[in-house]
Amino acid sequence: MPHARVADYCHPCADSFSAALRDTAAAALTAAGHAVEMRDLYAEGFSPALTPEQRRDFYDEPANQSGVEDHAAALRRADALLLV
Repeated sequence: MPHARVADYCHPCADSFSAALRDTAAAALTAAGHAVEMRDLYAEGFSPALTPEQRRDFYDEPANQSGVEDHAAALRRADALLLV
């Protein structure tokens, strides 16, 4: 069974060096038999900034996952995380 890998990518330019690193890493992992789930945080419009309400809910797991449930589920499925 292949190991699940999540690759989170975050760069505004599709032709960046970071994009080349992402593609190279994903190709190498796939060639090695790993399942790779690629996440492009810029394309998804992901905002890393917390609102005051989100900060208050930080320790309330169901509340703090509101709006990012799919990201949390991907991380739970993963055996490894690659940040580019």
